Amino acid sequence: KPLEVTMQQKIFTTFSLFQDEEADDLKSELIRINELIARGAIFVVNHSGGKDSQAMFHFITDLVPRSQIFVVHAELPEVEWEGVLEHIQSTVLGMTVHTCRSRRMLLEMIRERGMFPSPSIRQCTSDLKRGPIERTIRRTGHKLIVNCIGLRSDESSNRAKLATFKYSEKNSKNDREWYDWLPIHHWTVEA
Repeated sequence: KPLEVTMQQKIFTTFSLFQDEEADDLKSELIRINELIARGAIFVVNHSGGKDSQAMFHFITDLVPRSQIFVVHAELPEVEWEGVLEHIQSTVLGMTVHTCRSRRMLLEMIRERGMFPSPSIRQCTSDLKRGPIERTIRRTGHKLIVNCIGLRSDESSNRAKLATFKYSEKNSKNDREWYDWLPIHHWTVEA
């Protein structure tokens, strides 16, 4: 029952910020999230250590029981700020931070291609973050997964076009049911 109270409080707070149609979409999304929580889904928090990851983590901990939260960080040796992992560990309320890394590093990829990644060729996102994180999630053996990513719509026009909640055909295999969720997509820096 305490989970339902927290969910209702979040719904009323969140919906007051939007037009009726947007609020209805968010309400439907949060109802679906609540159903997945009740079914025992594991909510994977992709954590980079930045403000959006921290905000998303705290939002999810208000909605999801701690036993259903799995925090993962894709390490970026050579380019990651020193102390990032320690910072993440200090902000996740004592939860374990699972780490992963790409088989190849960014500078190695740049040397192989002979150029830096660009907005049109987002190799670093897929090879250095998404791929290793998805492999880590699959290795857990969980069958009902909500992969949570802290992207906000006001960061770019491409991000604004992203679906905030979707079934992942690519990762829903071998009796696994996988959803991708952008829980703070509608948030602004101020709110």
